Amino acid sequence: MNRKTWTHPLVGVIAAATFAACAGEDPGTSDPTVDHAALWVSAQPKGHIFQDAITVRLLSERPSRLFYTIDGTAPTSDSAFEYTEPLEFADETVLLMFVAQDADGVWSKPQTELYSHDHVVNPAPLARSIAYNENIVFFAPRPDEPYMDKSLKLTSDGTEPVRISRIYISYNPDANAFYNPNSFELLNPLDGVEVLNPGESLELNVRYHSTETIRSASIVVESNDERSRDGQMWTPLWGRVES
Repeated sequence: MNRKTWTHPLVGVIAAATFAACAGEDPGTSDPTVDHAALWVSAQPKGHIFQDAITVRLLSERPSRLFYTIDGTAPTSDSAFEYTEPLEFADETVLLMFVAQDADGVWSKPQTELYSHDHVVNPAPLARSIAYNENIVFFAPRPDEPYMDKSLKLTSDGTEPVRISRIYISYNPDANAFYNPNSFELLNPLDGVEVLNPGESLELNVRYHSTETIRSASIVVESNDERSRDGQMWTPLWGRVES
């Protein structure tokens, strides 16, 4: 068995996963337009936020070859890996895309699942602290939807009021190649300074304008949060039309 490792370009960290390289047809050389609805494929478990290492299995309804990527590229491209054994993810965030092809050459619809690692930290209580209800946001509108809206909740979870001076959309430092300034929109920008008392929340409404190409950005909050990086909190946004 030939075993390989690769660098995970999605978040700029090393993601080690193991697979067996099998001889056979390159997935990029077949026609992936053949009767997509005739073959079902899924990942178990489905995408979610995890804390410990997880094992992900790809399943199809009948004997098939399965192909996958973890960098946002199409699973029918030359860069796809053939699935031969369960995938192990430890401390990385992975955008898994996969597809199946049966013995008759019939392809499934490409599928996408997001697995986000939650770095658990138990710091001492802070006076000024804010937190999102999600640490990464993924939009997956249907092909007939021109956009998708999501609401994020920003909560003051410290012991003193937090002063928020600005909220805006910017690039994702870990995935700048996927950034397009027109893909994400903050629907309710701040009108002046906002002060959140302990326990109070602020709702932020974000719109993703649908694209077939994977896109990423960040929602940036400038405040006097004691945990923020140079007074800024960056939360990743990801979006792609559901296949």
